[in-house]
Order: sequence, then C-alpha cells, then structure tokens
Amino acid sequence: MERRRLLALGATAVTSGCLRLSGGEVTETRTETATGPDVTITSVSLPDTMRPGREYTARTTLRNTADAARMVTVTYQFEGQKTLFSDVRVPAGGSKTTSYAISPVIVETSYGSDIDVGTYTHGIRLSNGGRETASVSVKSSDIFPEKLSVGSLEAPTSVPLDEKFTVATTVSNAASQAAIQRVEYRFEGKLVFSRNGVRIEPNGETRVGFGPSVDDIETTLGHDLSPGTYSHELVVPDVGRASGRVELTEGGLL
Repeated sequence: MERRRLLALGATAVTSGCLRLSGGEVTETRTETATGPDVTITSVSLPDTMRPGREYTARTTLRNTADAARMVTVTYQFEGQKTLFSDVRVPAGGSKTTSYAISPVIVETSYGSDIDVGTYTHGIRLSNGGRETASVSVKSSDIFPEKLSVGSLEAPTSVPLDEKFTVATTVSNAASQAAIQRVEYRFEGKLVFSRNGVRIEPNGETRVGFGPSVDDIETTLGHDLSPGTYSHELVVPDVGRASGRVELTEGGLL
C-alpha cells in the first residue's frame, strides 16, 4: 500500500488543566491541544479495496513525545473530505490507537451521492497537520443480491392527515459475511427518507423503519395531499422492496 506522510512544523500548544487534591497536596494535571509535531502518526492501517455491502476498519496509532497529555482531532478522510472524526487524548510520552468502521455506504453519506467503481485517495488526518494517505480501489459488490431479501411492509392501512405513522420491514441476509445496505422510504415513488449503513449480520436479519408524517411527505412531493389511497414502500436498492397502500383520511384537527 503506497503511503505518504506530511508532518506539520511549529510547536505551539493550547493548555487546559485542573487541580486535584491528593493526600493533602494539590497536584496539577495538564492536557494540551496539540498544534505542533508532538503528536505524530506512528502506524496506520487502511483497506486497499472496498466493496458495497461490506464493512472495513481504518486504524491509526499516535505517539506523544511531550511531557503533558495532548488532545488531537483524528479524522478519516475520503478524497480529502471529512467522513468520520473524534477527539483523542494521547498520554504524555505515550501512545494511543483509534479506529473507525468504514464502508462505501458511510462514505456516500458524506458525499451525498453514490460512489462509482474506481480508484480514490483516503487516509487519516490530524488537527495539528499530520496525515497519511493511501489509494483505495472501490469495486463492485461481491455479495450476491439473492443472498439478501426484504420482508413484507409493516404499516397501517389508514392514517389521519394530521398524524405521524410508522413503516417498517425486515431485511434478511443468508450470506456468510455481514452486509451494509441503504434503506429508503418512498411515497408514490418519491424518496422521502433514507438510511445508510444498515447492517445485517451473517445469516441474520435486521428490522428497519421510519416514522414519517404527512407534512414530511408533502414537503417531498411539493404539494398538499388530499384524502385518498396512495402507494408507499420501503426499498433496499438492488435487493428488493416491501410495498403497500395507505388511505389518508381527514384529520381530527382539520
């Protein structure tokens, strides 16, 4: 895996701390925000291949050479875009390992659009400027759609126009590895809600649902709904759908 390391120059830090009473003596514990090279990346593990429907781990170990603990923000980036991040405290003169669960679906959540098959750059970046990057090849899914299935739609058959309601279904996975999927709620074919990163364990199942209101649906459609019967569904792209019909009735507050 090809890597390149860029370390920031300069050695300023912002200090915060607290006083602790111990055995009749007052001692000070310090934590400083790392803005210089005291905290560096000593190792990083990044997948060189990612496939839709599967989950991977991005892991990094940090080293602090200062005589005080340091706080640093550790970010997983995909094509330079912040995807996942956390604040990590690295002890004085010590090391700290942190990791993130990543997948194409999680990355797509940050992008707001699908990621095509191809080669990209991803990596770990520190708030003090340190970073490591590597190439990753996004490939087609190796989980066959026939290993996944969508159950029936769980939803009321009649809903007042002024009330929220719940729609749900169960997604099953007959494969020997976990699947990570996107689930959508559609009303009259229009996307109302979606959820990325739904995990279905090997030979397991996951129940997933949404709680839409008629206001949510009207916002998506761009017009008011009248009493009547409409189609709606939960969709797992490339896998299947759970469809049904719902009657919208005059609400009690109208």
